[in-house]
Amino acid sequence: METGLTDYEARAYVALLRKSPLTAYEIAREAGIPTAKVYEVVTRMSDRGVFAVSGEGKRKSYVPLDTDEFLAGLRGRVQNTLTQIEGGLAGLSRRPEAPQVHNLKGYDHVMDKARRLIAGARRSALVSLWKEDMGRLHSEIRKAERRHVQCAVVHFGQPGLRAGIMYNHPTEGMEPGARGLIVLADSREALTGTIFADGAAEAATSANRGFVELAEQYVKHDIYMMKLTRRFDREFKRAFGSGYEKLRDVFSDESWL
Repeated sequence: METGLTDYEARAYVALLRKSPLTAYEIAREAGIPTAKVYEVVTRMSDRGVFAVSGEGKRKSYVPLDTDEFLAGLRGRVQNTLTQIEGGLAGLSRRPEAPQVHNLKGYDHVMDKARRLIAGARRSALVSLWKEDMGRLHSEIRKAERRHVQCAVVHFGQPGLRAGIMYNHPTEGMEPGARGLIVLADSREALTGTIFADGAAEAATSANRGFVELAEQYVKHDIYMMKLTRRFDREFKRAFGSGYEKLRDVFSDESWL
């Protein structure tokens, strides 16, 4: 249906892919389409060239367009449409004097923007995320590596999938619930977001220099701390003893030595 087909048209096409040729009546039965609607559906699909027709009258049957041809045609139409839109809008829009901050809502929208940021990176990509979200960005980070993009990942929790230079952030003692997500491409554009326990997600993305710098320094600071912890964890525990965990208490600066 995302290709522009109606519910009934999509059902009819899938039914014919599974079994063909079929008459209109057989399509209605196989696809769960009301018989009063199926003739209208097959006529539209035939006019578009998605269904090939053979026979006459009640003996008329239908065969679907091969999936490769269907998708190739769709891809061509979409690309042509986007090219026309791009050319048409170029003369209408005025670039804002300062980069704007765009708000995103919905997990799929947030992750799609994160993927596009990484896909557009040419020099570097910084990512901070939790293991629950790594699967959505893993392949894009690996592709960036193959383009020789420097990729560094702060990963909260034990990693399953690996990509880029990874810094494992321990989650012990952290409150469960919302998960943070930060993605930066080439120190040029940043996304910062939160995925909530109920699956909802909100994020902001911008090329504003202050916004990007703040997000970048946040991720880099985490990486600095992970490097120090990885190398000096034993020394820290020896020095601070039972007060080691109190280092996370940002509202206290008591001395434990």
